[in-house]
Amino acid sequence: MLITAEVYGRNSFSESKIPEVNYRNGIYEITIDAPTPYGRGIQHGKALKTQINQGILAFKNWITSNTSITDVDTFVKQFLDQKGYAGYTKDHTPDLYEELKGISDGANVSFEMLFAYQAFDELFVYFALNGFIELQGHCTTVGIVGTADAPNFVTHNNDIPPYFKGLNTLLRIKDPNSDLIILQGTFAGVIAQNGVNNKGIAVGINTLGNVTSNSNGLPVAFNVRKILEQSSVKDALAFLETVQCAQPMNYMIGDQHQVVSVEVYGKGKYSIIPLTSNYIVHTNHTQSDETPLAFEMNEESGGGSFANTLGRLTKANNWLHDNAKTINEKSLMELKSSDQINVFPGTSSGRTLQSMVVVISKTETPYVYYTADSPSISKYTKFEF
Repeated sequence: MLITAEVYGRNSFSESKIPEVNYRNGIYEITIDAPTPYGRGIQHGKALKTQINQGILAFKNWITSNTSITDVDTFVKQFLDQKGYAGYTKDHTPDLYEELKGISDGANVSFEMLFAYQAFDELFVYFALNGFIELQGHCTTVGIVGTADAPNFVTHNNDIPPYFKGLNTLLRIKDPNSDLIILQGTFAGVIAQNGVNNKGIAVGINTLGNVTSNSNGLPVAFNVRKILEQSSVKDALAFLETVQCAQPMNYMIGDQHQVVSVEVYGKGKYSIIPLTSNYIVHTNHTQSDETPLAFEMNEESGGGSFANTLGRLTKANNWLHDNAKTINEKSLMELKSSDQINVFPGTSSGRTLQSMVVVISKTETPYVYYTADSPSISKYTKFEF
């Protein structure tokens, strides 16, 4: 079928349903439920126009302050032309491409700049590999399969550059054509970062810093959103088999029955890291012998400087070894707030700006907690369907 603007509603959306913005403990919350992807983007862009423009300005200022780039607009165009990420996204997830168009139009920001603003995992690794900045990475995910009737958990400390500070957002995404609802943790103007849906699928992410990036593919944000449109871990893995990832990543994916730690590194190529007992931790280096290495990650060759990825992994595994059988959401929040796991105050390359704890009941509807900043200075707020 020929994909046109009309198919995705770019020319038919009524502006009468711009969502109300709720502000809960430092988190912007909006519901996007327009009948078309473009319309949902318009809702997002118009409702958070001020915040999105604030983020884009901070993004551009961060680039000029932390790299040798002075003409950010020209650089972004060259980066996108070289990588082809936007074209790949349009070809493989045209609905999300149109939604991003809607955000761009609704917030009145450059589509190219907004796309680069989405693709910060890809952009950040590009900066590092081309000598603009020191290679860094911070995120820590934990997955737990609850014993007996205890819930499963998926957690994510989102440790990223500070230009996202103050822009924490909860998108409540309702598909008008189904009963699917997504609680999408992200930042104003970013289509996805982590979250959970009402089917019980949850996901958190980590950059694989010592795995070679791809010259094309689907950026992380779009992969996350598509994972959260699935009904099971099995379906999520089936989706990942259909696309090439732009930046090799770890996706911690859980449902009511299982939690898997998946390293995705090529077109349909991934490795599943086995659980230790009933838990799994991932930081910012590959844990698989199958994933192709750009370089070894150890204290001498990068493990020490790469945001302490080895130390974070060891600390979380030791803690879980002692506590995993009796884990609950409160104790998990304490782990996610602890030194090393929680990166605070951090550096210009990143710190913990959002912490997520998803609780996936074996029999009831899941729910999620988010912080509006580092969990050492920001309390967890509960969001439910």
